[in-house]
Amino acid sequence: MTIDRRQFLQGAAFVGGATALAGLTACSGGTPKSQDETKATGGNPQEPVITELPIPEAEAPSVTEYETDVLIVGAGFAGIPAAIEAQAQGKSVLLVDKGHPGYSGCSPFPQCYQFFNEEWGDDRDAQREVTKAAGEYIANLDWYNVYMDESKECFDQLEEWGIFERFPKASEAGDYFDTKRYQDYHDEFAQYDRRARWNQLLKDKGIESVEYTMITDVVKKDGRVIGAMGLHVPSGTVMTFNAKAVVLCMGGGAYKNGGWPMSGDTFDGDWIGYNAGASITGKEFTYQIATSSVAPTCGWRVYTWGYLENIHPVGGIFGAEDVPERIKTRTSTIVGKINKARNGLEPIDAGKTSDQPLDNAKNSTNPDDPRIIGNDVDPMPSRDIDGAAVGKGIHKCDGIFCGVDDLVGYTGIPGLYAAGDTLASMIYGSVYTPGQGGSVPVSHIQGRRAAKAAAEYADTVDLVKIDADTVSSKSEELLAPMSLETGFSPYWAQDVLLSIMAPYWVDMVKDEQSLSTALANVMQLQENVAPKLMATNSHDLRTVHEVKHKILNAEIKLRTSLERKESRGYCYRSDYPYRDDENFLCYITASKNEDGEMEIKRVPVKDEWKGDLSQPYTERYVTRLPGEAEALGLPE
Repeated sequence: MTIDRRQFLQGAAFVGGATALAGLTACSGGTPKSQDETKATGGNPQEPVITELPIPEAEAPSVTEYETDVLIVGAGFAGIPAAIEAQAQGKSVLLVDKGHPGYSGCSPFPQCYQFFNEEWGDDRDAQREVTKAAGEYIANLDWYNVYMDESKECFDQLEEWGIFERFPKASEAGDYFDTKRYQDYHDEFAQYDRRARWNQLLKDKGIESVEYTMITDVVKKDGRVIGAMGLHVPSGTVMTFNAKAVVLCMGGGAYKNGGWPMSGDTFDGDWIGYNAGASITGKEFTYQIATSSVAPTCGWRVYTWGYLENIHPVGGIFGAEDVPERIKTRTSTIVGKINKARNGLEPIDAGKTSDQPLDNAKNSTNPDDPRIIGNDVDPMPSRDIDGAAVGKGIHKCDGIFCGVDDLVGYTGIPGLYAAGDTLASMIYGSVYTPGQGGSVPVSHIQGRRAAKAAAEYADTVDLVKIDADTVSSKSEELLAPMSLETGFSPYWAQDVLLSIMAPYWVDMVKDEQSLSTALANVMQLQENVAPKLMATNSHDLRTVHEVKHKILNAEIKLRTSLERKESRGYCYRSDYPYRDDENFLCYITASKNEDGEMEIKRVPVKDEWKGDLSQPYTERYVTRLPGEAEALGLPE
């Protein structure tokens, strides 16, 4: 049955509405009384009646301990291909997801899939040059080579699985688009829903999945990872997973779902990797997702048709002559976002829509090329405001750092691998250079590569079961928020964190004072609130752990932003409004030292990724940031 506070505090009761008061969860001893009992004892019938919150009942899973060769955590565009690849390598595999396969994290929402195919005229050198320069010379071009080598093969695999099966968009299927009958449109074409197909694919291949289970920690013994532990959220049951290798495909995160449908992305992988001893990087680069100021927190209004309709292939039919304009387009976008943050918005027409054409390709003369020009979804409401997912990083460029030479997602901790948005491969550097459609294929590629490496590692080790003492201590730690007699609401703490990190002078236009002030406030949460976050049921318990993960991420983001005393890509410092190649052609990492303190380091990028350092500054960086020309004495 459901684990709730009654199993920790005999007779405890919850006073409805008290959570909002200074964030405190109030508890009262004794058994709650009914209205009749209150009257019978002479109490004031007008006084609020103390009642318990309803707690959903759920049975504990029939199996709470598993053994497998390869454990895949996360069932999206990285995790599901990873599970299939591990199985193809002849290994037993288990897939664990906090939600339901295909529906978790950002994986339900892609509109397009970008891939490279040299046989159709794609120019390898031109693609590399755009990524190198637009990423402002810290893009990992080794990973980009892997993308160019393998993205077409991954596209073909998804087509084989039925993920790209075509069906009419809403405006072509009747009056669905004009009348905004979303549910009716979805119901008519439900058989094509790519999200449902993921789960069926797993069943067809005989891959077991454990759903609605949040992995909160990996377990190490003698320096290697031997499994993981977590919480079956509906029932509050502690789950144990013994594995020879673990692959984290858990996505990225945001501090709270604003106007972008982030689903369950809460930086869980960062938390696990950091506490296991891995480094975290890329956090100072915040990707500014746009939404509509008319409905800034309604992701459904802005992105509905993209969610319901096809994923369509896009690609890179462009050559050397197109490179300068593409670099300028990618980098100038940032200037517009910065100025909008500093100066505010113009009024928007609430009924206006925008096609927002995709600019990843030219017209191809090859009739076999399925990649298209323009947007193959129906027009969406105009998006005029940035910051719809506060704290979200550039895809594949923030998270667990595996080093500049890694191409398989090996964390440096034996038995532990990462892929997708959990892996800071830095493939795009400081700017999301693809435009659209670049995240999904890289997640797919990295999931397959990490799974293959994990399978090969599994051949070299024996399965070691997590011992009973460790299970007991980890369970106690996981469930500790349920036993607190006084504490803070995780929902209140989450709102406080958002209020600290959301202002544009912290998220987009940074300086020493704003970052230091925000860090001081985050450390108050880290030191004085996080240890006292209280849960009254297993669903609250999940939120407690998620909020702790978000607080750690905010601390890393602020400390690495303070360390990068320059402006590069999506990290703009108004007190250092220029690129500093001498000191910051590097990745800035955060890791836990032997004393348990956060340590910030710089890791130089490879020389071949740095471009021509003898090139004049104004030619190397073609876009002027606000304040840059004045600071360096350059023409605007």
